[in-house]
Amino acid sequence: MLAAFSSPITKPLFVMQGENDPIVPRSESDQIVNAVRKNGVPVWYFVAKDEGHGFSNKSNDDYYFYASVLFARRFLMGEAETAAGVASSY
Repeated sequence: MLAAFSSPITKPLFVMQGENDPIVPRSESDQIVNAVRKNGVPVWYFVAKDEGHGFSNKSNDDYYFYASVLFARRFLMGEAETAAGVASSY
């Protein structure tokens, strides 16, 4: 069912999901992530085991922030990580 919604997605996707989300069940996020990956699109998928709809745990917020920065640097700014973990342009 989600294949129709995933086919227009052609750019890298970053999905953040709370395991205990009562509004958007993890199964729905799993479906869209799997469908977009089948289309060959890069997907970063972070599931916070101790969160619901929205993140309230500081460690998850921090992880989300830094992962978002890395995602933006890689896919929006054209930077790649080197073996040392420092981003460089390519």
